[in-house]
Parts: sequence; C-alpha cells; structure tokens
Amino acid sequence: MARWGLERAELVIVQDAYYPTETTRFAHVVLPGALNLEQEGTFTNSDRTISLLERVVEPPGDARPDWEWVQDVAQAMGFGAAFDCSSAGAIFREMAMMTRGRPNDQTGVDYERLRAEGPQRWPHPHTGAPRVLHEGHVFATPSGKARLFARPYVAPEEQPDARYPLVLTTGRVEAHWHTRTKTGNVERLNRIDPAPYLAMSPEDARELGLVEGARVFVKSRRGEARTVVRVTRDIGPGVVFMPMHWNDLWEAGASVNEVTTSATDPLSMEPALKRCAVAVEPFG
Repeated sequence: MARWGLERAELVIVQDAYYPTETTRFAHVVLPGALNLEQEGTFTNSDRTISLLERVVEPPGDARPDWEWVQDVAQAMGFGAAFDCSSAGAIFREMAMMTRGRPNDQTGVDYERLRAEGPQRWPHPHTGAPRVLHEGHVFATPSGKARLFARPYVAPEEQPDARYPLVLTTGRVEAHWHTRTKTGNVERLNRIDPAPYLAMSPEDARELGLVEGARVFVKSRRGEARTVVRVTRDIGPGVVFMPMHWNDLWEAGASVNEVTTSATDPLSMEPALKRCAVAVEPFG
C-alpha cells in the first residue's frame, strides 16, 4: 500500500540525510537533511530525561536542519502563518507550552536551562522544580489510583494449515537498523549479516528437503519473498524467521513484508507483523 500510494502521489518530497533510500526512488524532490551532530535539537529518553544536542559541525553542501526544510515547504504551500519559527529552540518552547497542566508538563524547560543546568526530566512545570511522576503512588486520576485495563487474548488473524504450514515471525538482527539506509554502507556490519535469510529449524529443513544456503520462496496468502535458508537450532520446529532489514533497495524481492498480514490492532492501528502463515518452497 505504501508503494501504491507513493507511485500515484502528485508530488512526493523527501527530506533525508541519506541517499538512496526506499522512499527516494519515488520522490519528485529530494531535500538534503542534516545529521544530528550537524543541527541542534533535543532527545527525550524513555525515563523522561530531556537532553540537548548541540551542533558540532556545519552541515555539508546544501544540507540543512530538518525544521528549516519543513518550514520552507510549508511556507511555499501557503501555511506561512503557522510556520514562522526562528530556531529549533523556539519550536521546543512552543511544544513545551502545549504541555502546560498536563502529566508531561515541560513548561519549565527551554534550551537556555538545558545549556545552563544540563538534562532535565519532566514533569517540570514553569512554577517550580521538577516533580516525581506518580510521587507517593498518586496517579493523575480522580481517585489517585492507577487504572489498569485487562485485555482479552485475541487469536492471530490466521493459523497454519496444510497449504501454509509454518508460522513466520519477523524482527531485527544485531548488525542492522531498519531498512539499512545507514548500516548497509558499513562493511564491518555487512560482514556480520551480509544478506537476507530465512532461519529454519533442522527438523523443518529436513522435512522440506532443504539445506543451508538453499534458495527458497516464502509464500503467504498475500505474496511471496525470495531468500536463502539458514538452518539453526535457535528456532523451534514449525516457526521460521526473516529479518526486516532487506527491501528492494538492497535485494530485489527480499522484503518480508510482501508476505506479512495486513491485520492491524483496532485501537492503535499497529500492524501485526510478528506472525503469519507461510509455505517455503525451493527455487532455482
């Protein structure tokens, strides 16, 4: 669906610090972005700590900070009144004002404080010192108690059957990140995991007549991907694994998402990429 939409879009503008990517091949305009050390900005950790990252070096060539490109495009589209910022710090201040009175209140934080005092943790209202979230085990509810929602188990959309007897799960590998836009250009990381693969137990490989390095189709009710077999006892019988990092940019036909289900969670709309039923067949 993503390819379908990008192919039919009237105008696709891509801003990125790397080229090529899976998206730039659909772009009508590519805007060179700055890397994190080439622009200033903040990072907020999962423990709610806000840290300021300063610009260390100037961006090369025509590269510019992300917010500048976004603002220029928005102004060109006629939204100048809503996009008239002078700096990344000004954008942070506007964002912080939107949190006033909320559990994640950050109105007491700005770039000046981060530079002078170092990282800060929210909630940090402008009226005083940082607070401890849920201090005294009091939560932001009328009763002060936490509200826990027990959710019923929902079975996967599809189960293995005679035609698609294996459960495919997907995920990351240690050496690579997302679609390998960055890590795919690092030789040391490519030596660890140089190519896509399908991890399969010795029992399943033996039953299917497959050996290490065999080229295979991975087929589901939605499509197929091409890869090679990696026989390992790290995975149990009945389950196979494909990493998510290889797409058409690096290996034609190797995208595992050609076979994954389109089911989504009804509330979060998170895709169910961790389980679907597949068949594995040799080719070539």
